[in-house]
Amino acid sequence: MKYKLLTAYLIIIALLSCKKEEPKNNPLTKDSNATTRENLKTDSNITKIQTIDSITQWIGTYKYFESWKDLNGITSATMDYTLRITKKDSNSLIGNLNIEGFHTSTKKKCSITFTNNKLNVYSDNLIQFSLEKTTNGKLVTNWFNLKPAVIENQKNGKVRFKKVK
Repeated sequence: MKYKLLTAYLIIIALLSCKKEEPKNNPLTKDSNATTRENLKTDSNITKIQTIDSITQWIGTYKYFESWKDLNGITSATMDYTLRITKKDSNSLIGNLNIEGFHTSTKKKCSITFTNNKLNVYSDNLIQFSLEKTTNGKLVTNWFNLKPAVIENQKNGKVRFKKVK
């Protein structure tokens, strides 16, 4: 009898640890206070600089990976963010954002605005995040409508994405 209760208890714990929870920061959820492209039009940094150097420096693949202990505290959960930026035409860029991980599989086409040192990633006319090159050459992320799963990783101005190709 003891072993049957113990087995039932372990099965219940295993089932509860696998319970699907909606991500708190679902990338597909629109917020009524969301930052839109229109809200940012007054930002002079959004103006496209149409030089070959400013376009080609942003072309490539950027990755960000995060992990944390799962609900049961034993296994790990992960999120893998991949942004692929390509040239749309001689003066503009487009992107594909893939987010794979804990209860998430998202693929979005993105529009991109950029200057020499800042790139904004939009999806569904909402700015998701920006990447900014600092004077010391680091690439920092500022989150807007898309947020990482781990709360500590949601702080702006930190190095998150790295250019891998």
